[in-house]
Amino acid sequence: MKKKYLSLIAVLIIGLILSTAAAASADLPIRLMVNGKEVAADVPPQNINGRVLVPVRFVAEALGATVEWNGASSSVFIKTPDAQNAPVVDSGASPAVRLFVNGRQIAADVPPQNIGGRILVPIRFVAEALGAEVNWDGPNNLVTITSRKPKTYTFDKVRVVIKDEGLRPQTVHLDNDTSNSKVSGEIKNDSRDKTYRFINTTITFYDQDGRAVSTKSYYTDSVVLAPGQSTTFSANFSSLDLKGASMGYFEVVVTTGL
Repeated sequence: MKKKYLSLIAVLIIGLILSTAAAASADLPIRLMVNGKEVAADVPPQNINGRVLVPVRFVAEALGATVEWNGASSSVFIKTPDAQNAPVVDSGASPAVRLFVNGRQIAADVPPQNIGGRILVPIRFVAEALGAEVNWDGPNNLVTITSRKPKTYTFDKVRVVIKDEGLRPQTVHLDNDTSNSKVSGEIKNDSRDKTYRFINTTITFYDQDGRAVSTKSYYTDSVVLAPGQSTTFSANFSSLDLKGASMGYFEVVVTTGL
C-alpha cells in the first residue's frame, strides 16, 4: 500500500512539473530565426489554431524574395529573383487575404491574417514554397528557417539548378536549328518520403558574356510527384527570343512545393 501511494505521489509530482514547464513555454514570445539570424518584427509572430503566423515581409525578404501587396484584390505576392515574371495561377480560393508565392496561390489551413495593419502568413507554407526548411522548437517557442543550398548540374550548354535535394535531373537535351532552340529534360523525385505538389521551372538563355537575354517560366499547379516518379520540362526559344545573341548557355531553375 505504501509503495502504491509513493508511486501516485511521484506521478502527481511529474505531472505538476510538466504542466508548469508547458505553461512557462506558452508564456514565452515566439522567436524567429532565419538562416542563423534572429528576425524581430514590429508585429510579433502569432500562434493561431496551432499554426505559427509571421509578418510576411520580414520573412520573405530575409529569404531573398520580394513582396507586393495588392489592396484591390487583398492579395500578397511573394516572388524570388528567378521568378519575377511568373504568371499568376489562381486556384479560385477566396479567403479574406490571398497569398501567392512565385505565381501560385497558396491554400493554407490557416489563411493569412491582417493584424495591426501587417499581413501575417503561415510560416511553414510560405518558407517551404520558397524552398526553405522549417523547424519548430516547442519548449523554447522558436521557429528556425534555413534556406536549402541549390545544386547545379551541367549538361553541355545547359545548367540545371535544383533548389531541393530530393530532385535529380535524369535527361537534358538542347536541340538547335537555324531559327529555334529547344531545351527539354526530365526531373525525378529521388527522395524516400517527399511528395511534391507543384514544380516551377524557369529557363533563361544567356549569351556568351553571361548576360540574361530571354526567360520563360512554366508553373505546374496540380502535379503530385511521389517518390520515384518523374516529370518533364520543355521550352522553345525562337529567333525573336534569342535576339541574335551569341550562344552562351541555358539555365534551368527548378523550385518546388510540398
